[in-house]
Formats: sequence, C-alpha cells, structure tokens
Amino acid sequence: MNTLLTRLRGSIWIITLLIGLVAPFSLADAQACTSSWSKSGYKSYSQIKREVRARLGNARIVRVELCGSGASAYFRVIALTGGDGSATRRELRISAR
Repeated sequence: MNTLLTRLRGSIWIITLLIGLVAPFSLADAQACTSSWSKSGYKSYSQIKREVRARLGNARIVRVELCGSGASAYFRVIALTGGDGSATRRELRISAR
C-alpha cells in the first residue's frame, strides 16, 4: 500500500511539474499577437480583407491580429460567416508577407 501511494505521489508531482512547464508556453503564444502593426513588410488591412473574401465570401471581419515575427509571422483573423441570426465564427490564419 505504501509503495502504491509513493508511486502515485511521484506521478502526480511529475504531472504537476509538466503542466507548470507547458502552461507559460501556451500563454506566450496567446500574448504574442497584437492588433496593431506597421505596414513595413506586412500586408495591409485591404490585402487581408481581399484574402478573407476569397476564402469565405462576404464574411464580416471581427478581429485581425499579427502573430509571431519574421518569416513565421501570420495574421489571425476572426470572421463571421452566414447571416440572418445564424452566423458562424471562423478563424483564419493568413501569412503576413
């Protein structure tokens, strides 16, 4: 019985440690986006709007955020499709350059 409790405590400790190590990375991803950016090297809002229209048709853009930096930068776009009270939330990932 004591060895089982000891093993469970060790397992719980390891799981807690892993959660503690992984959680900041997921928060960092969420915080790595901004809703404002300079136009140097990145697409303009008009270009993003055209890409959203090409993918989703006449969707309403709710939010645009620039995420990441350098070659891995992308725009996260939240848009609503459909209408008449049955709008569907869609999230798109569009390259920033």
